[in-house]
Amino acid sequence: MKTAKNRLLEFLAHLDIGQNAFEKNAGIANGYISHNKGSIGSDILAKISAAYPELNTVWLLTGEGDMLRSNDGTYSINEAGVGTPVYDLDATCGPEVRDVSDEKVIGYVNLPGINPNSHILVATGDSMAPKIMNGDRVVLREIESWDYIAFGQIYLIMTQEYRMIKYIRKHKDDNYIILRSENPAFDDIEIPKSEIVRLFLVENILSVKNLI
Repeated sequence: MKTAKNRLLEFLAHLDIGQNAFEKNAGIANGYISHNKGSIGSDILAKISAAYPELNTVWLLTGEGDMLRSNDGTYSINEAGVGTPVYDLDATCGPEVRDVSDEKVIGYVNLPGINPNSHILVATGDSMAPKIMNGDRVVLREIESWDYIAFGQIYLIMTQEYRMIKYIRKHKDDNYIILRSENPAFDDIEIPKSEIVRLFLVENILSVKNLI
């Protein structure tokens, strides 16, 4: 039975590159491949994926799919625990905010440029159309301090009552912010910073294309 190490050696053969050169390019310890017992840890996997984004890491770990990623712009959700977690949660909800970290993970998306430490949720509604369409998946990175806010960027804002994806604009009162939609049919919202429970920067938008 093939191991992840066996498949990694297949990939090196495809690249026509030696182990030492591969390890150097990926930023992993010299001799790692020779001493590897068959499995690949998440930290090493992240380095390999960053250095060789064309490698399908789901295939590397499980043998499922093709060695190389598709370049057609599509993505799929895998259950192999590889990539960025996808949560069964949308960007708007009822009167109670559930913690993202407690939500059920329904799979993972593994794509070049998508941070595996982020979260992927489904966007609902049309207030951010056409920038973000209903049903698109958004990649979110939590912001821990207001010192790191970049005004004019898109964020997921969580209060005790709502989840909203909006642009954050500066307010004349430093205790408030302005939430602005892409869709001009929606008015600006002024909200006190103190009402915000959690805040996430929208790093990427994964569009869903229906073929039928």
